[in-house]
Amino acid sequence: MSSPSAFPKSPLFNIPHLDKWVHAFIFGALAFLMARGSKKQMSPQSFSIQTTLLILFLCMSYGAIIELLQHFFTLNRQGDVFDLMADTLGAIIGFFMVYKRPKSNESLNQN
Repeated sequence: MSSPSAFPKSPLFNIPHLDKWVHAFIFGALAFLMARGSKKQMSPQSFSIQTTLLILFLCMSYGAIIELLQHFFTLNRQGDVFDLMADTLGAIIGFFMVYKRPKSNESLNQN
């Protein structure tokens, strides 16, 4: 992520907590892609709660590692617990989007 001063001065970027929204979006996309790929490669019976927890754990761990690296190994950046919370929430939303979106056949049959 870029530091806040790296964003151009524009009303478009004057959104409250923009960095948290970006974190949530990126980790939502990550979890969505991981869940969708896992779902396509596994049979429905083998896709279990363990797979769900593993995907969410991997996303949360990745976010935590990034925040720890920022906090301990950079001079002009700090790790932020709220960034990690946004990462986690985004991952949860992205994961469940794979399972809560209507299948293409269902949406066609409703018309």
